[in-house]
Amino acid sequence: MAKCPYNTATWARLRAAHLSIEPMCRGCRAEGRLTPANTVDHVVPITEGGAPFPGHDGLASYCAPCHSAKTARGAEAGAIRST
Repeated sequence: MAKCPYNTATWARLRAAHLSIEPMCRGCRAEGRLTPANTVDHVVPITEGGAPFPGHDGLASYCAPCHSAKTARGAEAGAIRST
């Protein structure tokens, strides 16, 4: 398993670049809301074999509530919460 990349300058640059490309929350957008994102998530978790520093197609932007809901459900649950 790869080491956690989140406390590195490389991750900080990748995160900032991704938020500039996808500034709105993917989960909220899927439900018809526009909410600024503040979290960048791996589409394929590192623990599931995902790359620590993937391309932007391997990342997704979320607001804190959507990211928490996605993380609580686990990787198999998908990217958006259901209401």
